[in-house]
Amino acid sequence: DEELRDNGNITWWLSKLKKRGQQILGASNFYSEDYGLYEDASAFGTAAMLMEDGDDATLNFQRLPVGSFHPETDAANLVSGLARRFALSLESLLQEFGRDALPARVVERLKEGRYYERENIIQFIRPIDPEDVDAPEWAEYESVYFLETKGEGEDQILARRYYRVRPVCGVLVVVGAV
Repeated sequence: DEELRDNGNITWWLSKLKKRGQQILGASNFYSEDYGLYEDASAFGTAAMLMEDGDDATLNFQRLPVGSFHPETDAANLVSGLARRFALSLESLLQEFGRDALPARVVERLKEGRYYERENIIQFIRPIDPEDVDAPEWAEYESVYFLETKGEGEDQILARRYYRVRPVCGVLVVVGAV
């Protein structure tokens, strides 16, 4: 908007916002992960990175290994979400999700000291279903974590986390032959 662009208060506010954004990214691991993101995209044609809250009001970025994720598309064939599969040690499961979220069979293995055994995790990041009554009103996206294997009488869901903005970014390079 031409009128707004010339408003001194708005330009001052935008410059403050830009500076704060640069401080947050500078304090995070964004630049080291971003470099690899484009490297993956140029070599493999696709790349993805997660964005989560970090310690001390910063952000934590995690580049996903090529082949560990699958973009999901909407009816317009636009990428709207992501699915991925990864493994965590039992100790990491405990740290990430807490004892109450873990099934009894996993807690039992932890009590036996089998901390380094691994479980496969499936994560879906997707827009909130408008009919989902459990999601907070402010949430636009959710991330759901499942155990890949489910024991008798167990709940597979480890956690549901909600976001105002999409917590994943990606690069998709499409090369076609003429």
